[in-house]
Amino acid sequence: MAKANKDTKESYRDPSTLSALLYAVITAVLIFGPAAAPSITLGEVVIAYIGLAMVAYVVLCIMGVRQSLKRARMGGGGRQAR
Repeated sequence: MAKANKDTKESYRDPSTLSALLYAVITAVLIFGPAAAPSITLGEVVIAYIGLAMVAYVVLCIMGVRQSLKRARMGGGGRQAR
């Protein structure tokens, strides 16, 4: 098992009030915004949200494969490198 570096300390800072409000406003716009547009149907909203989730998933998968290949190329193979 790897030893933790004693010099690095984990620190957590509470988010600022402005940051929390901005997060709440953006979330509300994303959730309730399409309902305010009269020309958009519920089916289109659902399809758009599922499509965005699929795109995000594919991007995360590609990033994971890329990171895995980078580690393998650099010789940091995890358990096999021991």
